[in-house]
Amino acid sequence: MPDKLKSVKYPQQQRDIFNRLLEILNYNGNHTFLLTDFEKREGLQHAILELSPEIRKYYSASGCAAVNGIGNVRPCLCIIRYLLRFHNWSLFSKQYYLRGENENCEKTIKYTIIGPGSGVTVV
Repeated sequence: MPDKLKSVKYPQQQRDIFNRLLEILNYNGNHTFLLTDFEKREGLQHAILELSPEIRKYYSASGCAAVNGIGNVRPCLCIIRYLLRFHNWSLFSKQYYLRGENENCEKTIKYTIIGPGSGVTVV
């Protein structure tokens, strides 16, 4: 008899991992983050990467290159996208310009996490 799907076998563990990820990412309090800010926070990235063994154990991890050890420029974003998609959430990105001193603009990406059925539209 074939083994059960991990989504059937471990629904509680998957919810726990996903909720931990949301807690980690909600450091602004509004489920948005800037790529430049995210890259500066090494502790945040480390906390996300520490979820990898549990993701490998409780999820079908073949869809997430960062968990499988395949080279990736931003493995944390790969893990974030994978878990959000798995739980039917969305990660929207758009270009964002930060004004610095002397009228200099820094180009970055602003990410917004949207839950299923939230009715939120991203402009």
